Amino acid sequence: REAEDAARAERLKKEQEEERLKKEQEEKAKIAAEKARLEEEKRQEEEKIRQEEEEKRRKEEEKRHVKELEEDIGRRLVQKTATRQMNLSAKDRRPDDSFFKKLDSTVKKNTTFVKKLRSITEQQRDSLSAEFSSLNLTKYIQEAVNSFAEGKLKIADVSCAAHICGLFHQRYTDFAKLLLPAIEKVFADGLSKDEKPGNVTQYRATLRLLGELVISGVFDQAGLTLLHHIVAMLINGDKEHTYLPVVLTLCRHCGE
Repeated sequence: REAEDAARAERLKKEQEEERLKKEQEEKAKIAAEKARLEEEKRQEEEKIRQEEEEKRRKEEEKRHVKELEEDIGRRLVQKTATRQMNLSAKDRRPDDSFFKKLDSTVKKNTTFVKKLRSITEQQRDSLSAEFSSLNLTKYIQEAVNSFAEGKLKIADVSCAAHICGLFHQRYTDFAKLLLPAIEKVFADGLSKDEKPGNVTQYRATLRLLGELVISGVFDQAGLTLLHHIVAMLINGDKEHTYLPVVLTLCRHCGE
């Protein structure tokens, strides 16, 4: 009997120990779960704060970008307005014959300059402007017009070409009168050919140049009329939408 009591006491002790260990493990698990919950809440709170800060930074960046864009557009519009006024009033400010006598009339320098206009780039804006100011190009107006109309102008360089055209217009009376029909001829020659489309790349650059020159005041109502006529021809006769990029380029860059 004593052996049975001892065995029963041992089993009870063992059961009590197992129960204690079980409760201890459950308590540890509970503590661990609570700790994990608190850590998750902390992580979520930190993530929320991070997202709020990120959203705040995004909005501030967006606001800054919009402000810079508005300022940039404002500057460009002010510059374009000033350029337009200069071009519109060019006939009242053109220099007299005595002014041209002070400029360089050598054939080599003038012909070299005119050749540069056939492959004009935006990077040349300042150098070409400075070179132009020192030359007497009176005898080379038609050659300059041909360079603008027939040259390999790229979209990225149209702004520079329009700028140099403005300089010509402000100094030489016949420049705009000669350039307008030369630009018209670019499209007339290509669009009159039924067997194949004209040069889309050339049309994109030339039509945008025409648009820029209308906006900047180099061309008057006649230029606007020609622009309308060319766009109408491109759209109405383009069943395959070949010239859609040409019209879209004009809208994108001259829409403002």
